Amino acid sequence: MAVKTQVTDDDTAERRVHLLMTKGKEIGHDPGETPGNEEEEKAVLMEEASKYFQRNLFSFFVSMLAGLVSLMYIPSVMKVLHTSGRVKTRLGSFKRYLETLNHVVEWYKV
Repeated sequence: MAVKTQVTDDDTAERRVHLLMTKGKEIGHDPGETPGNEEEEKAVLMEEASKYFQRNLFSFFVSMLAGLVSLMYIPSVMKVLHTSGRVKTRLGSFKRYLETLNHVVEWYKV
């Protein structure tokens, strides 16, 4: 009798634990997982993420900008920014923010 390697909703907890303990290293744990297809799946996920980012770029931009503006008024954060030596003024912080945004946009280009 072959050991069933698919988990269904009808399976008992004991059977699921037994299956994990005996065959866990050999079977996939994600629904729809196809062994040996990881690079293709990563490419598909990256393309989906890129499209999502592009569709929502304005929202990402506004939320990141709002976060930066909020941080500008927290003295402890400003102290860290000033002591890092990379940013000496609020204008410098905004310029650095725009550089970061450009960097993030580059991540999601396909």
